[in-house]
Amino acid sequence: YVTIMGRPNADKTEWVETSVTKIRTKSMIARVTRAAGGGLSVFGVAVTDGTPLKSVEVQLDEGPWVAAKLDKPATPYAWTWFRAELPAAAAGPHTVASKATDTLGRTQPANLDLKKTNWENNAIWRRAIQV
Repeated sequence: YVTIMGRPNADKTEWVETSVTKIRTKSMIARVTRAAGGGLSVFGVAVTDGTPLKSVEVQLDEGPWVAAKLDKPATPYAWTWFRAELPAAAAGPHTVASKATDTLGRTQPANLDLKKTNWENNAIWRRAIQV
């Protein structure tokens, strides 16, 4: 498999085709529930190419990133479950996001707007929720 991605180069976009290889560090929020006291409990999963995770952070709307607690994975290649507590949110629509970073410093990019395929797409995914 190959993936195609654009990279800005001066005043034009250069398109690069690369082979799909190891999985890229990524995370995704699976569930958000109301916590005692009105805050939000976030539960999700992160995965790497076997490199240990350094951290996962979660964010409500465009607010500050909050460190999540990581469960120990069964093997280096297993999913890592994470949990975080966020402050209470006003009634209405919001977004939550997670960002994983491994011990080599590889973190999820904010977006991959110039990516033409979904192979190796590890961009931060914003999930819409309703409070």
